[in-house]
Amino acid sequence: MNTPIKIVVLSNGEEQSISDLISDLGAISEHINPAEHTISKKITKDYNGLILGPMDLRFLSDQNLHNLILTSAKSDIPILAIGQGMIALNLAFGGSFEKVDKKHFSLDKESNFHQIYITVGSKLTSIIGSGGFVKVNSNHQVGIKPANKANSLLESAYSVEDGFIEAIESPNHKWILGIQFNPERKGELPRQFDRIFESFITFCDK
Repeated sequence: MNTPIKIVVLSNGEEQSISDLISDLGAISEHINPAEHTISKKITKDYNGLILGPMDLRFLSDQNLHNLILTSAKSDIPILAIGQGMIALNLAFGGSFEKVDKKHFSLDKESNFHQIYITVGSKLTSIIGSGGFVKVNSNHQVGIKPANKANSLLESAYSVEDGFIEAIESPNHKWILGIQFNPERKGELPRQFDRIFESFITFCDK
């Protein structure tokens, strides 16, 4: 009998949608709400992948969270960072962030939409099958400009309107991807964005 793929999901937003997607792809998830637990005491060593989902801004600089990210990366465990999770990923690798214009978020939790450019030749392009211009959903109050990006991470997408980075990836690891948009919100993105979770789970099984 095959050992099930176990994914740790750190989030206090969208966690049900993320867990449902993981289940649909044949893996199991352990959800940890950073608002309720000390991160370092809740994580076990037996996990195949890490998802950093949307979370409150106050958790982004948590040193336990950064240690978890760096330890996972050192062990070459796949990491998918979504929304504020991408900011946490960038911070853990030595980057910073700044506030974004209100076009990137909505106060009523509904998604805004804006145009981004996905860099041809990036890992993100290889996952979804194409690069170039595309409209994505958006609901984040902080972001990363090129000057904020950690040196060891690569920019793989940016907002056409204001240059905020919309996706980052690591060229030095098996599978590390951060995205500001939300593919777990079914029906809001083109169908090829479903491949992000599919690729993540596939690499968690390698």
